[in-house]
Amino acid sequence: MSNLRSGTIDRLRLPSALTVSLGLLLLLGASFAAAADGRMDAHSASSLPTKIYVQGDSLTVDSSTVFKSLAKPSIVTLDAKSGRHAYEGIARMRKVKSFPAAVVVALGTNDDYNAYGISLFKSHIQAAMGLFGTKRCVVWVNLFQARTAKQIKAKVPMIFTGMNALLASIESRTPTFHVVNWAKMSGSHPEWYRYDSVHPTNAGYLARAKATIAALKTCGTPSGGGVTPVGSPDGGGGSPGPY
Repeated sequence: MSNLRSGTIDRLRLPSALTVSLGLLLLLGASFAAAADGRMDAHSASSLPTKIYVQGDSLTVDSSTVFKSLAKPSIVTLDAKSGRHAYEGIARMRKVKSFPAAVVVALGTNDDYNAYGISLFKSHIQAAMGLFGTKRCVVWVNLFQARTAKQIKAKVPMIFTGMNALLASIESRTPTFHVVNWAKMSGSHPEWYRYDSVHPTNAGYLARAKATIAALKTCGTPSGGGVTPVGSPDGGGGSPGPY
């Protein structure tokens, strides 16, 4: 009787012991899952390259503060100057001893956008890519300037169309080359621009910086897509700037 009673009690206790053990395992599993989620979140939050080199003109100068703030804790080396042409930016970059794994370029706004200018711009991009090599992630911000009422009336094609089409073409066949489609983004937001239709407002610069940061977070992912060309391939001809 005693043994039977003892055996009965042991059998009654067994499910409780299993329940406790299973509960502990579930708690431990939840803890490990939470820790794993934490690691994943931390990885997502730090998905920006640790070091970034930026080259540009006045649009880069004016957006530098907000860009650096959004890029933290990444170390940003920024070289930009108002009125800088693409060839001047290339000359500056030739002096750089070693680039980090990620590079941002925002040049071309001060360059000619006729057929000859596009040909020169292509050579500048090729020169830049020669400096960067095939392993680095390159983010290039494309170009936009709203047409004046006179240009619209004369049916002049959108300025920089040909140069943007060139950038899109390079992106489509270069996995490490990413285009920030500033033309498409800002073209539908006239409120992002000041009177000259080139320099953004603070809201515009914030949007531009966020888009560049988003592109940098795709480094390591093959690029594709880019800009949808609009209008004639030569962009209408002419010379802008200085900006």
